[in-house]
Amino acid sequence: MTPNEQLLKAAAQGNLDEVKAALAAGADVNGRDAYNNTALNEAAEYGHTEIVTHLLAAGADIENLGGADKTPLMNAAFAGHMKVVGQLLDGGAQVSDDLLSSVQVKVNILKENTESGMVNPEAAQAWEGFLRYLATARLRQDLPQIVADLAAEETAARQNAADRIDRAVRRGIGISTAVPRLHQLTRDPDAETRTNVGSALTIHYVRARQWAAIGELFAASDEAVKLGGMSLLVSAAQEGLDFLGILPTIVSLLSAESLDIRHDAAITLGYAATNGLDVSSTIPDLTQRLADPEPDARTMAAWALYRIAKYVADIGTAVPSLQALQTDESQNVRDMAAEALQMWASKQEK
Repeated sequence: MTPNEQLLKAAAQGNLDEVKAALAAGADVNGRDAYNNTALNEAAEYGHTEIVTHLLAAGADIENLGGADKTPLMNAAFAGHMKVVGQLLDGGAQVSDDLLSSVQVKVNILKENTESGMVNPEAAQAWEGFLRYLATARLRQDLPQIVADLAAEETAARQNAADRIDRAVRRGIGISTAVPRLHQLTRDPDAETRTNVGSALTIHYVRARQWAAIGELFAASDEAVKLGGMSLLVSAAQEGLDFLGILPTIVSLLSAESLDIRHDAAITLGYAATNGLDVSSTIPDLTQRLADPEPDARTMAAWALYRIAKYVADIGTAVPSLQALQTDESQNVRDMAAEALQMWASKQEK
């Protein structure tokens, strides 16, 4: 048996001592078998983490296309060896379109079979999580190009880059290098691009607890940017984030021109109260929104007051306005106002 053959066999079997011996005997770390597999392809296929580490240190080609044109990362991913996948990604392995599409097909099949009872739901969920992990890794490796594309001349290219930046930061990827260009794009002619930019910048500043920067962003931007930012703040409020540092900014958005923004601002305050944040200072502003010309805005203002009454403070000053809504033209408004009043009354009895 030649040293190359010894190396390939040892890598597949998980015999680290034999791998070392083969390399010491002159085996080519990137020697291939009849199917173009290297020792790294074999070790990844069978999940041998120590051997993967040793081969990478010895200069193994992390992107070798072995049998069926699979890279070591593909070998490990398709076999479900998550630790090896992590090793290879840390070593610089690239997440290809083929890998993502193949894992997506597997997820789709598992979900279909879950519905028929042939597959355990946990298995499908695990592979969905793995797909998200790979997609995040792909966004991270593509980040330099995505940032460059933010300056593209074509609207579609900028739009796509802004969307991918938004997805990247939502998945916890740092986007500091993109922030200057994102601020320039708050004035982009395309509204969809501006909305994604507003979301990405808001997430970035929320994570950094840069409350003043969020206030400045909203103050200097149009409705599209604010809409993107508010969608993030709603999610953050649901998760219990303490953003009392930008409470004045959220209050100002209760009277925004856009109904969607007024709606989201009220929801944000309601979720904040649900998570115990003291937003009682916003009761007068929410009370004013009970007279909003749009039924949806009146409903959400009443909902926010209900949440404040339940979790935070007495909403007695809003009671007359809530009572006036008992004859509102909208059934949703009447129902929500009634719930807020009932919650307030129940608190008074205690």
